[in-house]
Amino acid sequence: VSRAVGVLHNLSRIVSASVAIIDAGASVALVRLLSWLPIGDVTRCAAGTIQNISRSDPGRKAVLAADAVEPLSVLVCCQDVQTRIAAIAALINVLGPELPEQERAQFKHILALALASGSVSDAFLEEKQ
Repeated sequence: VSRAVGVLHNLSRIVSASVAIIDAGASVALVRLLSWLPIGDVTRCAAGTIQNISRSDPGRKAVLAADAVEPLSVLVCCQDVQTRIAAIAALINVLGPELPEQERAQFKHILALALASGSVSDAFLEEKQ
């Protein structure tokens, strides 16, 4: 599973491949992988793939239809920094276009604060070890 979702993540960076991923209906499976435990390569690559495919309107709609918002929101607080970043970027891609400009700016600011506070927490925990 790890290799397959890793390949999918790499391919999703290419626009035509991203379209094929959306058309194949992979969004539902990717959202399921967001809950894969322990959080690691599978979760990180699933979040990164969702981040990439949600850059387009059809991808955003597919991700919303797959109910990705809640599992992505949970990952905003996870310990893995790369997964956290991918989840935050995916939430911005998925929810941002729906918000009025001022609220979108506030939403991005809140997610940036979540990222920063998680990084500070990570640094503090590393120092204690």
